[in-house]
Amino acid sequence: MKEEEIMKKSLSLVLLVSMICALFAPIALGAGKTIVFWHYLTDRHELMQDFAREYEKKSGVKVDVQLFPGDQEVEQKIEAAIQAGTAPDIYVSNGSADPAKINAKARWIKAGGMYNLDKDVSKAERGNYIPSLLANISFTEGNHYGAAPGLYGLPLDSNNMQILYNKDLFKKAGLDPNNPPQTWSEFISAGKQLKAKGITPFAAGFGTWLGISLWEVYAWNIMGEAGMLAAQNEGKMFTDPDWVKTFQVFADMRDAGMYADGMATWDNPDAERLFAMGRAAMMYNGSWTFGVLKNTNPDLIPSVGAMLPPSAGKYPVYVQGGYGAVLCVNADSKYRKETVDFLKWITAPEQQGKYAMESFNLPASSEVTKKVKLEGGIGEFADDTGRIIPNVGLVGRPGEVDTTIIRGIQSIMLGQKTPAAVVKEINEVWKNALLK
Repeated sequence: MKEEEIMKKSLSLVLLVSMICALFAPIALGAGKTIVFWHYLTDRHELMQDFAREYEKKSGVKVDVQLFPGDQEVEQKIEAAIQAGTAPDIYVSNGSADPAKINAKARWIKAGGMYNLDKDVSKAERGNYIPSLLANISFTEGNHYGAAPGLYGLPLDSNNMQILYNKDLFKKAGLDPNNPPQTWSEFISAGKQLKAKGITPFAAGFGTWLGISLWEVYAWNIMGEAGMLAAQNEGKMFTDPDWVKTFQVFADMRDAGMYADGMATWDNPDAERLFAMGRAAMMYNGSWTFGVLKNTNPDLIPSVGAMLPPSAGKYPVYVQGGYGAVLCVNADSKYRKETVDFLKWITAPEQQGKYAMESFNLPASSEVTKKVKLEGGIGEFADDTGRIIPNVGLVGRPGEVDTTIIRGIQSIMLGQKTPAAVVKEINEVWKNALLK
């Protein structure tokens, strides 16, 4: 009897230990492991920290979330860290299809700073994401960047860029807040009307990439696909006289007095700040603006609408976007498996839905977009996801050309050069770049 009692107690002890092990198994597996996560999403830092805490409770793996404001600055920091062998386990990068951005990622891959996810992300899992977003972070066989083919990241969100407008300021100027300008003449007329009422009509960070971003919208609108291919793939550059019209839009806005004072040298946060304060009627920016407003002036959000850049040509108006922030894993990570697991968790549909609702950013998942109802201005951005500039295989322009375009736009804004003079200068720079 005594022996039987001892056996029962022993069995109970074994069961108790088994239950404890089962209960704490995830924590035991991840205990003592910390993965470092770099990002530049200033308006979403608290949300990223919330995700990290939630994941630690689930897995036992601690995620050290580190913020480095400015997407261009952090990408330079990432590149330096990869070359030095000190890169974080996981980091946010810009998912742009810009050839310069893609070339940078190819360098990171060759240096061991980006992990190939082909074996870790199944076909079914890839189906959770908008295909174009995955394409922007993938390399195909025989690509001219020399990167090994594969998938090198997963998208955290998507975006597109339009003109945001303050409905209250439109009303104040006698404009219909529910019927924003659709044609170029209507746009210029609205700008003059706002200016006459003492309201700054337009703001944008044209001291950086925002200027060339809007210019490309009008390049497609005025020149069309055939014109774009002729210039960049057929070596014709900007020799067609109609290219002058793509720069004339900036002269028209200048002549209508639409620009905020000093915006030719502004960075994006300068424009966002003015718009958030209710001191500019319109701003060219991305869908992420609503996340910025949530942190700076949430009361303004109901009064903000979004409109497509008004047409100035005979071709469709496409918008920039179709990409957003992507998460990439360091191939040399000490905890690569744990990092990949975190990557797949934070970009899964459940977390995507929470991310979209709390950050006011567009989901990277088409399924989540259907389930999560985005209203107001952010909903208008979501409705135009299908208007993204198409990928027709354009050959990238030389870097010197893009720099000349940006400076040319600024010089037109300041009245220093004519659109025709800017086009002439661009072609000269382009010719010289091809001779190198």
